[in-house]
Amino acid sequence: MFSATASGSLRVPGRGGTPGDPVVFLHGGPGVADMDHDAPILGRLAATGRDVWLYDQVGAGRSSRLADPTGYSLERDVADLEQVRLRIGTPRMALVGHSYGATVAATYLARHPEHVSRVVFSSPGRLVPEVGDVSGTGMVGRLDRRHQLGVVGTALRPRAMLTYSLIKANPRAAHALSGDDEMDSRFATMYRQSAPGLVCPGNPVPAAPERPGFYANQVPLNSTRPAADIRSALARLRVPALIVKGGCDYLPWSIAADYRRSVPGSGLVYFDDCGHQTYAERPERFLAVVGAFLTDAAPPWPTWSGLTPPPTYRGAV
Repeated sequence: MFSATASGSLRVPGRGGTPGDPVVFLHGGPGVADMDHDAPILGRLAATGRDVWLYDQVGAGRSSRLADPTGYSLERDVADLEQVRLRIGTPRMALVGHSYGATVAATYLARHPEHVSRVVFSSPGRLVPEVGDVSGTGMVGRLDRRHQLGVVGTALRPRAMLTYSLIKANPRAAHALSGDDEMDSRFATMYRQSAPGLVCPGNPVPAAPERPGFYANQVPLNSTRPAADIRSALARLRVPALIVKGGCDYLPWSIAADYRRSVPGSGLVYFDDCGHQTYAERPERFLAVVGAFLTDAAPPWPTWSGLTPPPTYRGAV
């Protein structure tokens, strides 16, 4: 257990290989923690000789929910990651951030570069959250008619509609109306209905996490630090960084390009047959690429050097 608000955690001890800085995986969402699914895949990075840590961010999975939903923020998640490092007792970590977890990793890197030895941005979410960002809605547009109707039907139930409308103006009132258990359950249903939009057609659809965190996901997570400050801090660094991007990701290519421009010397590996869930859709390949990156071995997959999408890219731009 790390703390009262980050209690869902797991350590996979390193084995074989050469010991190195522990690997900490940061799940996406925000609020979409699924350790039962992620640990069997990401835990295999322990074969590099490094301990692998997974934890549920506050408000998601096995971690506790905040009584006041306005406490959810990117700043809180970055501060909690620093507490995770202190509890592990390591001066430096290798971070693997998926989707929103990449946003947390990038912000942490900008704030605490001395504590990061290298970082992987997997299907990264926006480098700096923006007011009114709708990039995350793209997955619903990729669903077939049946799944779209399922998502709409779940969202349009009266209490859900009222809660969704209220949360942007007054998260505390929304939370008082519809508590965590009710809305986490509804969020799990909507995730299950929209999950086919996460992957390339024909690839396995991830199972819905049992306890995604609705309020951690829905409360605005805009950074209190200006975007220029984050990019300026990153531009001064020389921390090895790798971006992994899928060929039909619902998040725009422009987000990955922003990481390329903002993090000096970062490389990009492109999987043309993956969507957003690269590590789940092609786990063997993902683990081989990340394992090589962690151990400074030759990359087993070609990198993409351009800022524009490859010709085979068919995701959002």
